[in-house]
Amino acid sequence: MPYLRITEGAGAGLSVALHGETVSIGRDGQCGLQLLDTSASRQHATCEQRAAEWVLCDLGSSNGTWHQGKRIETLPLAHGCEFRIGNTILRFEVEAIADAHGTQASWGEQVHGLGEDSSLFNLQDTDAPSVNRYLVLLHQFIRHASTTNDRAALFDLLDELAAEALEGDRIAVFLPDGHGWSLWPPHERRLRARFGTTPYAGTLLAIAWQKPEALLCTSEGDVDPSKSMDAAGLRSAMVAPLRIGEEVHGLLYVDRLNTDKAFTRTDLEFLEAVANQMAVRLHNQGTVAQLQAEIDRLSTRSNAPYPQFAGSTAGVKEIEGFIQRVAALDTAIALIGESGCGKRSMAQAIHLSGPRSAQPMQTFTCSAYSQEMCAVSLFGRGNDLRRDPRPGLFEQADNSTLYLQDVEHLDADNQRRIISTLRDNVVHRNDEPYPRPINVRLIVSCSPEHQDMPFLRELGALSFTCTALRERSSDDREILTRHLLAEAAERLEKNSAQLSSDLSNAFANYIWPGNVRQLRDAIHHGLIISLNNTITLDDMPESLREQLTNKLQHTELPSLAEVQRLHILRVLEHCGGSKSAAATVLGIDRSTLHTRLRNYGVNK
Repeated sequence: MPYLRITEGAGAGLSVALHGETVSIGRDGQCGLQLLDTSASRQHATCEQRAAEWVLCDLGSSNGTWHQGKRIETLPLAHGCEFRIGNTILRFEVEAIADAHGTQASWGEQVHGLGEDSSLFNLQDTDAPSVNRYLVLLHQFIRHASTTNDRAALFDLLDELAAEALEGDRIAVFLPDGHGWSLWPPHERRLRARFGTTPYAGTLLAIAWQKPEALLCTSEGDVDPSKSMDAAGLRSAMVAPLRIGEEVHGLLYVDRLNTDKAFTRTDLEFLEAVANQMAVRLHNQGTVAQLQAEIDRLSTRSNAPYPQFAGSTAGVKEIEGFIQRVAALDTAIALIGESGCGKRSMAQAIHLSGPRSAQPMQTFTCSAYSQEMCAVSLFGRGNDLRRDPRPGLFEQADNSTLYLQDVEHLDADNQRRIISTLRDNVVHRNDEPYPRPINVRLIVSCSPEHQDMPFLRELGALSFTCTALRERSSDDREILTRHLLAEAAERLEKNSAQLSSDLSNAFANYIWPGNVRQLRDAIHHGLIISLNNTITLDDMPESLREQLTNKLQHTELPSLAEVQRLHILRVLEHCGGSKSAAATVLGIDRSTLHTRLRNYGVNK
């Protein structure tokens, strides 16, 4: 009997027998083969039996159905034929899947059977199809969560999962602030822009603060909806704490507005399972960061002194020169630049090049936490009646380097404490009267619009501006692309990886608003998705693919002013950054060159 099997991607191993004349494929729960891939359309494609053969038919999907690197509308299916929908690879086969008893069983049947035969789990009183789906989704969440390296990425993953799986209107993370819950700032901005000032389930949040556990707020749940909830059109909500032992990292909150469809106990159990996995991941992030820093220190380094700053121009030489000058100092460093332009890599290079490299660098993202959590994470916590004592990052970075990312998000009180800690070389834990001696080298980073913040002046930090990727020379961008491609190929164990000519041209013309991080992620994604070792436009994430394609199709000739700007910058690079030499080559006064460089935003 013919069947379809998912060989790669979400739900790998899932299969369905092709009964009848037509089997639908997509994200919709009514499809004969339901995909857990958010890149797939709800009704994406069908497998239809026509005479003696089966034919795959795309249903006008947004992202298309692909076979051997080409988008198809129909495809005759033969045994072993593979095709791609989003990030999911499927294979058509004509042999039957047999279970241990020699009878065919689908993935859903196998999962459901576990509940019926196991003495540990009892699914008799639950919605079995939903449970089966939630088990697969939880597996996928755990797998993707294991690749996140910070809290923001983990919370973004939660957004995608909860919106798709729980059909929640508002998915938010609340952080403890000492007296109650406060919304994680990015969620607050995002949700306020979409839903205005619609209140949250205040009674539910208050109960969860006093007794942090998974709670369902429905007419038949743990907490009854209040009159104010009903007036706001808030019919159903639920929460689950991010907790390890007595340590509560936050609270997951999901609600539905203006609908009579209430959350169920099964929905709450799924949210609690996700919360438990997130709590473990958050708890381990500090340890993972330490281990990664130690790996970076002990691993064999490239012959190039700073391989993460691949390039050969004056700008790259300036970076290397700054690192060499400040590496052995104890002075605080401020790295200024846009998100993704390499500030963390530069901080790591400064640390590894200095006398503190024997200890791992500690890293903290200030924008991902409430101010109270920032204080606890940085300065630690003494003995109190509710929680165990805990060292902060200043203590963990003793005789090493502490890197604070997005330092502009710290409030004035935390900034004052940092300055006092560095000045006196002691740290005071919260709720603890006596000081603890420390010796820490501090590196901070912030966005360009905050480079004049008073905190940096009071800190006495030496500042360095990291250039955005779009402002680097075309030669540097090409060298960096090759470096990142080789790096990704080695990590994924793929040989001779390369970009197609179209993709290479599109990369060269793109402005890269996400800078080096966006370029690295695009290459890594493309190398995973590509069916061979050549990455094409089709292998790019959907949103980026559209922008790259448009850029490739509508590349305009530069204006005279832009040609002049590029020529002046290239001459300056050619002259090793010497303005006098560049002015001579260009045939203009040095004052004129200075004026034009200031207009270009070049303050070298």
